[in-house]
Amino acid sequence: MTARKRDATVEARSGGVLAIWTDIAPELEADFNEWYWREHFPERLSVPGFQSAQRYRAIAGSPRYLAWYELDGVEFLDSLAYQERLHHPTEWTRRVTVGFRNYTRAAFRPLTRVGNVAGAVILTLRLSARAKAPSTQMLSQIAKASGITRVQLWQAAETQAPIPGELASLGRAGEPAARVIVVEAADAEDLAAATRGLLSQCGTASAASYRFLCSLHRPS
Repeated sequence: MTARKRDATVEARSGGVLAIWTDIAPELEADFNEWYWREHFPERLSVPGFQSAQRYRAIAGSPRYLAWYELDGVEFLDSLAYQERLHHPTEWTRRVTVGFRNYTRAAFRPLTRVGNVAGAVILTLRLSARAKAPSTQMLSQIAKASGITRVQLWQAAETQAPIPGELASLGRAGEPAARVIVVEAADAEDLAAATRGLLSQCGTASAASYRFLCSLHRPS
């Protein structure tokens, strides 16, 4: 009964995701962290279409930091309100973004989600267009493993509005991710055990695991 109930939570998702992976220059790291929770998250969540923001620091793999935002839809990244913020950054934003390294910014449409509970640790597995797409059955099996709280599959999405040149120039060289598998768990041991087989099948993918730092949700 429990397994059938959890399988039933697998569903196609509407909405969107904006994800940012980045390293930061060591001399700016403390300022960068303060900027995120004191200015950047509140600013982004004031933009229509942004529903939540969450942030993580790497346990294994790179880049060192991950942040992702849940959106009502990827089209909100093309909105005038968001573009106004993006193209007119604050002084604090300008100060920290010059330290971004190994930076990747990408928009996605959530295709599948199993489970509803955010985990304390998270794995992101970025797959190229040539990689085989994971099946719903595979994602469901991972979600049933001990300690796993949520599994998601994101599909890359195009946006129309350009990003500022200083951010575009930070874009990582190489093939962008066509899909991202996201696995969340209660602790790092559970995450590693549940995803070992997945990582062995996708050995050429870009994988990193992260520990939760902070989050913010738009007031209802």
